[in-house]
Amino acid sequence: MKDCGLAIRKAYVDKLASQSYSLGVYDTIAPDTVNPPFLIISSQTSVENSDKQSYNFDVTIQFDIVYKTNKSGEVGQKSVDQWANELLVIIGVNVPDYPSASPDFKIVTRNMGTNFATFDYVDEAYIFRRVITMEHFVTQIL
Repeated sequence: MKDCGLAIRKAYVDKLASQSYSLGVYDTIAPDTVNPPFLIISSQTSVENSDKQSYNFDVTIQFDIVYKTNKSGEVGQKSVDQWANELLVIIGVNVPDYPSASPDFKIVTRNMGTNFATFDYVDEAYIFRRVITMEHFVTQIL
């Protein structure tokens, strides 16, 4: 049995890069030198769900879209909503559109677990976020 964490995150990073997603995509944390907007792929969980014939996992992964604006600029959730829609179109809702985690793993099923918007006012700027959690059933390719 192998850990599928890196393979799943890499599959999403690669798919978003190949489809020219509008935002910078970072694994777990964005560098200090990068200012919003950006997407962070993080907060992954994995629980073994194997049977006698295969290694399987229930995996969740979180997509966090972060946008910062000053009071004089656009103040609202519109941009974050547009980036969330673009993200969901790229990562696909049908099996053929799922990102490839090969050669070691395959995403068998996937659905959106949560999708919520939030904002805060910090240092005279608005921080808008959209946090989307995807749930997966992943099998290891033997």
